[in-house]
Amino acid sequence: MLNYYRKVKMGKKMKERERILETIAAMSKSISYAINLHESLKTALQDMPEDKANIYSMVIDNTRMLEQIQTDYLETIKTLAKVIDANDTCTRGHCNKVMKYSVTICGSLKIAERDIGMIKTASLLHDIGKVGIDLGILKKKGPFDEDDWRKIRMHPEIGARIIGQVGFLNEIVPIIKYHHANFDGGGYPDSERRNGHIPLGARVIAVADAYDAITSNRPYRKAMSKEEAVKELKRCSGSQFDPKVVNAFLVAKLI
Repeated sequence: MLNYYRKVKMGKKMKERERILETIAAMSKSISYAINLHESLKTALQDMPEDKANIYSMVIDNTRMLEQIQTDYLETIKTLAKVIDANDTCTRGHCNKVMKYSVTICGSLKIAERDIGMIKTASLLHDIGKVGIDLGILKKKGPFDEDDWRKIRMHPEIGARIIGQVGFLNEIVPIIKYHHANFDGGGYPDSERRNGHIPLGARVIAVADAYDAITSNRPYRKAMSKEEAVKELKRCSGSQFDPKVVNAFLVAKLI
């Protein structure tokens, strides 16, 4: 009976996730339509000066519509991120903690305010690609096997595709795609990408993400203490992580 209720509960979560994905797909089409219409109206402004006033009014209306759709789209994606976050008690609240750590690291690195905003958004959405991973794997109680890991390691690319569907989030696509790339090469999805070829935002999120993961319980291991986590970050500094970002994390006294 208990297994039956678990299956029903998982089925409801899958339906909720599918509903939000359908909304995202529909909104993506609306944004593409609005962008194409916007470009057509701008061209018409140049080609038909006699109707300039009417066309200009349409441009303004369409711009407002596009801005609203983009805002709604971002909020929908954030909602989906929360749904994913809530699917596993081990990772509940993970994205918010990664965002908090990332923003503080940015302050320690004295990153420009505009870039901090971009990294903040990317950190909230860095695991959005897990929407494409089987819920059975995400909620698995025991250790992951190699096939599980292979599928989980696809989430940065899946996330990059979701976020990349519309132009206004294009700047954070590389951050999401490469937040699991290693500083000295390796990692995923591109093992050849390293050092300065990894976006700074991705290097920041990599440290914030790892610290929260290390200090949280996972199906495949117990949480480490804060002191052990710091030792692990230092050990992997220069290999998995950017040394400057690790140092900024420690200087910021997040621990």
